[in-house]
Amino acid sequence: MNRLTREWVDIAAGEFAAATREAAVTEQPFPSGVCFHSQQCVEKLMKAVLIQSGTRFDKTHNLRLLAALIHTSHPTAPMPDDPDLDLLQPGAVEYRYPGDQPDMDDARVVLDACRRVRTILLAMLEGSAKM
Repeated sequence: MNRLTREWVDIAAGEFAAATREAAVTEQPFPSGVCFHSQQCVEKLMKAVLIQSGTRFDKTHNLRLLAALIHTSHPTAPMPDDPDLDLLQPGAVEYRYPGDQPDMDDARVVLDACRRVRTILLAMLEGSAKM
């Protein structure tokens, strides 16, 4: 794994740790924080996969777009499920502002989606490191 990819993976690990910590809070929980950090974890791991494979991408928070780019560079690799990406996507922007906010049950569902997608992306990165 190259240095830049490692940096993205390390930052994603911090996002995952923040989401997991916040999901465990019982006093004054912040469900949108869980969703935000979950989305950011996945976004950063997707970008790490793309960087590791030498695939260029524009600045975006769109997980479906990033997944399409990953599929192009890794056509035979298992891909994250669209429903998981759809659960994660609102954490990028929508939940950061007033309006429709998640509750802790929603946040736990999003964190579970993050865990599933994270597992797939880390496996891709491990596979590319062996090449």
